[in-house]
Amino acid sequence: MRYNLDDILRMDNFDNLSKYEMIEVIIALKDNLKYYKYQRDHHQDTLNNTINGLKNEIQLLNSKVDTVNKQNSNILKKVFKPLTIMERIKGKIDINK
Repeated sequence: MRYNLDDILRMDNFDNLSKYEMIEVIIALKDNLKYYKYQRDHHQDTLNNTINGLKNEIQLLNSKVDTVNKQNSNILKKVFKPLTIMERIKGKIDINK
């Protein structure tokens, strides 16, 4: 007789099992344990891949934020520098210089 996990969990007395039946129970439990370990490892790998993907997204967003901050600081430097004579005459500030 081939035992599955439900049959084993319903058993309350293992004394009346023969040696071969006990071996089948042990094999079924061992197979079930391997299955749960595989599921756990697969789930862990999925979580690790998700974490790595999120870390990469964070790095990408941080680099974009740094780029924007550099652009903002460059614009602020140009805006707050003293006006040239031409800018005073025209009344325009050229921030592309």
